[in-house]
Amino acid sequence: MSIQFHPGSHHLTITIDTSVFEAADAAQLESDLAPFSNEAVESVELDLAQVEQIDSEAICTLVSLHHRFAHPFIPAFALRNPRPEVRRVFDLLGIDRIFAIENTPVLKSLAPC
Repeated sequence: MSIQFHPGSHHLTITIDTSVFEAADAAQLESDLAPFSNEAVESVELDLAQVEQIDSEAICTLVSLHHRFAHPFIPAFALRNPRPEVRRVFDLLGIDRIFAIENTPVLKSLAPC
């Protein structure tokens, strides 16, 4: 898991780099984000591109973090690049009504012709 805070834009980027995002990972995420509770975080982006499975504890943690970092009238917490199987879980649970869920296209480097 990697976390980057961009002080100038008050943007927090989190990349989950495990195929199974479960309770132990969720607890680690909450612990890793504790120092940012006092920062003026205006937006959070959580990249889930590598996650193939997600458990209920991880989903509860995401909702908890949303409440911690989201601001009224600002789409402050975005889940990016969920795989179809993870997106299906989000859709079934209504997570897509809480978070902005977006797919960011991966740009391939252009090779000379």
